[in-house]
Amino acid sequence: MILKALRICMREGQTYRNARRMRSQMAASSIRPGTMALIKPDLIGDFVLASSYLHDFRQCFPHAEIHLIGHPSWAELAQWLNENPIIEGKVGLFDAFIPLAQEQLTQWPEFQHAAALMAQYQTLVYFSSSRTSAMDRLLALAPGYTIASEGDHANQTARANTRHQSFYNQLIPILLDEPEYTRYARLVAGLAPDKEIGRARTPQWTLPQALAEDTFACVMARCGVEMKQDAPFIAVSPFTSTALKNWPIPKYAGLLHAFLENRPNWRVLLMGTAHERPAMAPLSSDPRIITLAGHTSLPEAVCVLARARASLSSDTAAAHIASAVGLHTLVLMGGGQYGRFYPYPNAEGPMRNWTLTHEMPCFQCNWLCRYRQFSRRPAPCVERIAVEDTLDKLLKITS
Repeated sequence: MILKALRICMREGQTYRNARRMRSQMAASSIRPGTMALIKPDLIGDFVLASSYLHDFRQCFPHAEIHLIGHPSWAELAQWLNENPIIEGKVGLFDAFIPLAQEQLTQWPEFQHAAALMAQYQTLVYFSSSRTSAMDRLLALAPGYTIASEGDHANQTARANTRHQSFYNQLIPILLDEPEYTRYARLVAGLAPDKEIGRARTPQWTLPQALAEDTFACVMARCGVEMKQDAPFIAVSPFTSTALKNWPIPKYAGLLHAFLENRPNWRVLLMGTAHERPAMAPLSSDPRIITLAGHTSLPEAVCVLARARASLSSDTAAAHIASAVGLHTLVLMGGGQYGRFYPYPNAEGPMRNWTLTHEMPCFQCNWLCRYRQFSRRPAPCVERIAVEDTLDKLLKITS
């Protein structure tokens, strides 16, 4: 353990020495005038939550060439939303998408490449309420004008967050007791206080009906599934990016079996990625349960969700997408960050979002679970959600 700590310190020291040397080189680099980088290096769900504000950035910087720099996992979704009038009926929300996987910034060649990329922009906005040390160090090298939120200690220590605030030209205050989408609104409003932008809102996507139906039909045909156009089904997304948030698969199996007993004419479509598909095998024993995991792109998954009657998921991006397309959504989630990302306050329109959890005194642990420090099992606040309660809520939603 001591040797590992020494290696980390040596690597950090080498990184800082290389960064100081790179800073002097970047200062002489030529910035492209009129270019702006909107940086959102988080995962899919975070992008979905932030998507409502893309048009606001266009209003903030009407004459700039806007490049959206984001995680490769949602590149195709971002381009699709940019080309179709789905977000507030707008297209052309940004001018180019550039992939950036921030988890690779610990590798020096990747860090160098990213630093050279950032050196091109006149203005850089780090669009996140929880900054990371890796991105802070990267943007510290950018010769352009850098803007970020004051941040918190969700992704780095409070000390590091305070120390790294000095890396930025402008910091925008946020309130940490508010939902994530409200934090985004404050960040956007702080960019242009004289303009009427930054209204707090959850993601709301309006898919053209023909686009959703045609895409859904193509997916079903490609997977060899015959379904009538009006056949009722629910979309189920059981897996998340971390084992702590995953409701146990045996419980999902029992739930879906009981649901189909009560809804014999319904179907269940399992959503997810290709590497999640093998773990879904225990769920697909019934022919009415169809596995689409790994067989759809993100835009296609959005269209499938738009055609469903309801969505059942763990605390994952599918919950935000289902809510964005106006679907009745039931999320099985724990208390690591309860209320920050989900559930949404019922402030806009009829109630469509429901959650089930097992309440515990240790809620708001930021997923530093005291009970699962050396285990890949679900956290107790997720694992103990009862099948009976979930079935009851799901039947009410689909009635």
